[in-house]
Amino acid sequence: MSFIDVLIMIFLKIIQVFVQDGGILGFFHKSGPPRGAAITGSSIGRGVERSVFRTILENVAAHGHCWVPSSIEPGYVTFQISPLADSDRRTKLYAYGRVTALHLYYYGHGYQIGLWPVLAAVLGRKSMLLGEQFLRLNANRQQNQLSTLPSTFTESQYEDFTVRLLTACIFGDPTPWSSDDVREFQSGMRMPLQITAGRNFCDYFDDSPPLKTACLIAGMYCRQIQSADDVLSHLRFQCAPPAPPPQVEQMRQLFELRFKRYLTGVGHPPYFHDHGLVSTQEENSIAHTAPFFRLQLLLVAALESSSLPVNDNWSIRMCIDLSS
Repeated sequence: MSFIDVLIMIFLKIIQVFVQDGGILGFFHKSGPPRGAAITGSSIGRGVERSVFRTILENVAAHGHCWVPSSIEPGYVTFQISPLADSDRRTKLYAYGRVTALHLYYYGHGYQIGLWPVLAAVLGRKSMLLGEQFLRLNANRQQNQLSTLPSTFTESQYEDFTVRLLTACIFGDPTPWSSDDVREFQSGMRMPLQITAGRNFCDYFDDSPPLKTACLIAGMYCRQIQSADDVLSHLRFQCAPPAPPPQVEQMRQLFELRFKRYLTGVGHPPYFHDHGLVSTQEENSIAHTAPFFRLQLLLVAALESSSLPVNDNWSIRMCIDLSS
């Protein structure tokens, strides 16, 4: 077992104590600022605990014997299902499920571990039967394959073929539900919560229809920036007064052009390094190379979150007053 595996196991043991003793939320909130509070020297996240979660999940996703890059979710991983009975592997997948549930519970959005493994853990086989519209948004290529199925299929035949096709495309296995990998990850996600005695993390979704649950979880995954246009297309620039003279409108257009060009730049602006606002070596490294760092800073400043809003009609409006 590698050093990082040992670190993860120790972390989970500590987490288990805190959950049983009143909840991880209570511990983090007592030892740090409340949710949404500003953190000096960190423009993204909620302090040290955020960095710990991020580092652990990045190392989890890098374990190629358990995960492979998702073919339908860029930047995320999905199950690398193995037929081998391996107790060490089962222990790790249980731990990975627990850390994933903690991250979803505390931060409200997913990271590294993809949407479909989480849906498989929470909804089981029902996660493959969520309807045409949901699949078009979250597995479009697979939905197109379903549209070519023979019309002579009975309802049960269509359902069985749908489940087999989707699971084969998403997980590389037409029958993943019987695998130890999925079962152990699912067991890990069933994190007991002290808030309501006898209920675990997955139980809180049982009261909702499968599609509603899936849309809620998908909303946690559809808010990460995948391209600069995810933000740039929602920027709205206007002048005050509303009907400016032509030269003012030209200046507005010039500002919009340069501002968008700046936002698409890689890394953190040098000013923040010079003034010590990015302090640690790790933060400096991320800030220098992150392709969406400036876009995330804009989201944090305007929306108090580095994640994209779920509503498609969201916008950030900038009113430019050049009258003086």
